[in-house]
Amino acid sequence: MLKHCTLLLALLSLPCFLHANTIPLKEAVDKGLIKVNVKALGGHSGACIQVQIIRLGQSHYKISIPAGHVFYPTDSSTQNLIVVKEELATLALPRTTLKVQGLCSQAHDASPQAEESFSLGEMAGGALQKMAEHLSRSLLYQDPSAQTAIWAMSDSTLIPGIAHAGLLSTACQIMGVAIPEYRIRRLSAAPVTTRTTTTSGTRPRRAPAFVREPMLVEGFFKYDSGDKPALISAYLIDSSGQKVQTFFEDQKQDAGVIARYKFEYKTTKLPPGRYEVVYYVDRQLKKRIVVRY
Repeated sequence: MLKHCTLLLALLSLPCFLHANTIPLKEAVDKGLIKVNVKALGGHSGACIQVQIIRLGQSHYKISIPAGHVFYPTDSSTQNLIVVKEELATLALPRTTLKVQGLCSQAHDASPQAEESFSLGEMAGGALQKMAEHLSRSLLYQDPSAQTAIWAMSDSTLIPGIAHAGLLSTACQIMGVAIPEYRIRRLSAAPVTTRTTTTSGTRPRRAPAFVREPMLVEGFFKYDSGDKPALISAYLIDSSGQKVQTFFEDQKQDAGVIARYKFEYKTTKLPPGRYEVVYYVDRQLKKRIVVRY
């Protein structure tokens, strides 16, 4: 009976033992246990990173590529790639090749092209690493909002563009900001290629993966008329206080009504910056929502 209990405990503890003896990718490289070749598979999301691990000894190491590890491109105009799903590999063979789930982390640079080379890199640290680890734990690394959530860790004005409510809440918590009272639907990047002249000749230069110009801003505010009717108005004003759009003006509202009003506007012709959606009851300011993009 004692032997059976001992064997059961040993089996139960085996997964913990294996995980405890897993070596992170960079640590294994630094110790001379392995070397790696990293390249992009094209695009800025999904299984977009290929990592080839070359074992330098005979031992069968177990290697982890943790969520939050960032690979750096050799071309400075290309975005870094951050791992958003932890990968584990047991090096039973001299060479092991993994396809790794990643996302781009620099909205202002171009998406990596297939076969582009990347260096080993390091753990991201800070907010970026926290978001990557959350995406891995929550299995949201393939959600359409995951890329915006990663970009928002270095630019908080992108937070209103996170459509997934859970990721939006997590992003705000990580960045230490309130959940915005508006959302932004943004234009997707066009697959544009331009050319620029360098000292070594002419080479292609790709457009950024992210287009900063928003397409639509939308949100809600609530109104309680109380025991008397009122006239309600809502406007969009710019940073100088100038009215740039009227949502409605002197709209009659009956007594005893609790309503939820939606506002939305396209921003194609508006320069980026700070705006306010202001709401008036009987010509008196009641609500102000600051919008930044």
